[in-house]
Amino acid sequence: MAGWKRRPPTGRILHGGGAASGLCRGHDMGSGCKEPAGSESGSRDAKMLPAALVAWTAVLLVHTLLAPQFAKGKGGTQTEPTLLPALAVFLLFLLIRSARPGLRCQCILLVCVALLAALGAAGEEVSVIGDPVYRQAVAGPVTVRVQAKATSPMTASERFGWDCRFRARLEDILSGAVRSPSRSAIRVYARGPACSVVQGGRYRLSGRLLRSTFGRDPLWLEVAAGGRGAGTGGGGGQGVEVLEGPSGPERAVEIMRQCFLIVARRLDDQGQVLVPGLTMGVLGQEGVVAGGKIDGFLPCLHGGAGPGGSRDGGQGGIHGLSEGVDPAYAARLKEDFKRSGILHLMAVSGGHFLLVGAMADRLLRALQVGKVWRGLAQACLCLGLASLMYPSDSVVRAALMGLVGALALARGRPNQSLNALSWTVLLVLLLAPGMATSYGFALSSSAVLGITLLADGWGRRMRGFLPTCVIGPLSTSLAAQVATLPVQVLMNPQIPLFSLAANLLVTPFVDLSTMIGLAGLLTAWLWPDLGFVCAWGAGRGTKIMEVCARWLGGGPVSVLAWPSGLAGAGCVILCEAAIWIALIGATRLLRLEDRAGGDPSPTIAGGGEVASDGRTGSWRGSEECGQGYRMPLWVVFSGRVKEAWQSLGAAVFEPACHARGDGGELDGGP
Repeated sequence: MAGWKRRPPTGRILHGGGAASGLCRGHDMGSGCKEPAGSESGSRDAKMLPAALVAWTAVLLVHTLLAPQFAKGKGGTQTEPTLLPALAVFLLFLLIRSARPGLRCQCILLVCVALLAALGAAGEEVSVIGDPVYRQAVAGPVTVRVQAKATSPMTASERFGWDCRFRARLEDILSGAVRSPSRSAIRVYARGPACSVVQGGRYRLSGRLLRSTFGRDPLWLEVAAGGRGAGTGGGGGQGVEVLEGPSGPERAVEIMRQCFLIVARRLDDQGQVLVPGLTMGVLGQEGVVAGGKIDGFLPCLHGGAGPGGSRDGGQGGIHGLSEGVDPAYAARLKEDFKRSGILHLMAVSGGHFLLVGAMADRLLRALQVGKVWRGLAQACLCLGLASLMYPSDSVVRAALMGLVGALALARGRPNQSLNALSWTVLLVLLLAPGMATSYGFALSSSAVLGITLLADGWGRRMRGFLPTCVIGPLSTSLAAQVATLPVQVLMNPQIPLFSLAANLLVTPFVDLSTMIGLAGLLTAWLWPDLGFVCAWGAGRGTKIMEVCARWLGGGPVSVLAWPSGLAGAGCVILCEAAIWIALIGATRLLRLEDRAGGDPSPTIAGGGEVASDGRTGSWRGSEECGQGYRMPLWVVFSGRVKEAWQSLGAAVFEPACHARGDGGELDGGP
């Protein structure tokens, strides 16, 4: 060990361990004391980010190149997927030859990741096309009888003439006298008594099978009109026959959801629409309350026959709104939320998991529970909360990131958001390549990426201008919107002009309303009156959100029309890049002017003067940091604002002073 020399400690955490000490002890790393070479910021560990981006790009390219061929019925041949390895080998050869020796290993790993993701996406496309169900649907709509397992709860149908919809995974299909196994995912549409399916149950469905015209599911099944049979020997005319009920936990989750929807129907109009959305991720008009009993258990004894009770005598499914709520009002309220830029509040994402996890961790710390048990508790909470929410791609992203954070906590390492996001995206795309085309997954991931990379830096630069209570919400909202705006334009070619203001106004009420709503979700099945009180409390917060959405999103100038498609997203990226370059240019111009001019230096809040060369007199030549302090942009702007205010005061009051003959002094002195 004679030739080994220990590296001096730094203020950064190296690979998740260590403590703040050494060269930059006592100083803020963001205020001029730069980290020494070789250290690493755990919160900005971006080693896995290129792999996640490469995998996403590869999957999108495969879907873009192969999906049109498969849509034309040419997916039976395997010529297109076999070209992918040859293309990957060619790209690998080019990268290895062109890359520097130190980067060749990274290039090889990235190409391997791209190849693995591309092969997974191509395999998924081939498996869908090769399924016998898809081959029958390509020829045209066909009447079939299938056996399937429900993989999602019922929601209101977006197609005219159908009451509800749910997703299912096929097990086999009977067409005529031929029975074939299948593992395809389908979307089932039903009406009337058939809208009483429970997530996790196995059913025999009879109806018309056809190819989908929109959405991620390749097939639709329109269930024939008819009652709901029980057992395997139900009548052949039944549209839905129960083969096996859901498991105990799945039944309990469905009961809790149904009871909360029933309790929410006793609220005012906006509460019926928004409280279920803020709590579970489904708007009131999109939720479906099963009529009658769920496998022999009455969901909610009190409140089930409240205002606007069951419309079908308890035999089928009903929407989550009472009779007194106008569907046009619910649709207009959703549109106002979309135009004001706060519709994301009605979708469950990382906020629910962060709130519940933080409260649980604080409680366990107070009880002096070890890190391993705290990590296990965090993982259990993530899984339980994800099962209670209505399934969505953003819930999948948030739950997986929560599990990664729980694993880091159990191992005694700090949670690294960027690293956790990269691993989550990479695992999801390798296991389920179809998620690459999901807008919900893209919005959730891009929002987390923007907040992780931009929010802290922008917050530090706002400290000289805004109050502390505003900096956090403003920097977070601005970073998330900058990162998600290209994806939003792909979904809807318009830009909400007051999105930032709306998010700032509703942010103080979101967390509290969410926690109260979750309390109502957990208690409504056992104590409906307490559940209603909690839902009413959450409705007070959603009332403020409704007012903000109506004011900021209901006007004719609340949105800006924008080009659609990839061209519109590209324009957004170019505009954001232009604004970024303009801000950087303005910063450098101001600093050059301050260096060239001889104006007195403005003072800073921490004491000392800001010299004309952009360095503070009191911190210049810090022995611990080994370098000077460069004047930040917000200090320059604060000095300029002060000068402009003094000039404005002189221009307004000096003529009045001259008129009084007091020498023109602003304070009236001699």
